[in-house]
Amino acid sequence: TSPVSLSFILNTQPSVNVTLNCWSTDTSEASISPSGLIFIPSKWNVPVNFTVRGVDDSIADGNVTYSIVCNFISTDSYNNLAFTEITFVNLDKDKMGVNMTVSGYQTSEDESQSIDITFVLTSQPAASVSLNVTIWDKTEGKFASEVGLPITIFPPNWNTPRKLTIVGVPDQLRDGDQTYMVTVRTISADALYNKISPDGSPLFITNIDIDVPGLNIRNSSALITSEIGSGITFYARLRCIPESNVVISLQSNNTGEGKVSPSTLTFT
Repeated sequence: TSPVSLSFILNTQPSVNVTLNCWSTDTSEASISPSGLIFIPSKWNVPVNFTVRGVDDSIADGNVTYSIVCNFISTDSYNNLAFTEITFVNLDKDKMGVNMTVSGYQTSEDESQSIDITFVLTSQPAASVSLNVTIWDKTEGKFASEVGLPITIFPPNWNTPRKLTIVGVPDQLRDGDQTYMVTVRTISADALYNKISPDGSPLFITNIDIDVPGLNIRNSSALITSEIGSGITFYARLRCIPESNVVISLQSNNTGEGKVSPSTLTFT
């Protein structure tokens, strides 16, 4: 809240100095300065001023009522004179919530594209807050590292950003680009921070498919055969999982010099 000025003036002239001390009943919500002022007999009817300021506690605790209490100290009749408390309300500017920023919305099966998600609380919680981040299709996306998960935010470090990274999962399926969902939900003993989700949750992320139909072939030795029967072994592998059986026919272009066995390869 904005600073409030309090002015005091004595009703009658004292015979000696009078000290007026004031304080807040809740120093986590308000402060008052100075803490004490002195009336002198020659200036007994000149106002003295205190300033009351609200305290930003960074906690979403709602509007809080507090009082300013004062007392007189003097050797004359003003000593310990009864004084009515002054009641104030400190308006709360802190809002409960989780800010989430996302670096993008695409991953790729070869991990060349990844997503960073950063979280920071909007106010200090009364208890630790755990962020449960769930990837709903683990065949398409995963955490770059499981270390430190779930993210737990403690009250003293409430405004320290926390980050995790999501990468794509290679599935060797020619299934095209696939969209998967990521959700975020909190768990906390602080009722205000329990079971909430940040704006932007759920996330919908697209995993870019890199699988292209094809055949990889490698040989075990130099490409030389002999008439005494020595040959070459070739290894064949599909580049991605087929939707149905794949049969590959093998043949020599000169059966008088070389032959192939077996004559077909079947991939299921």
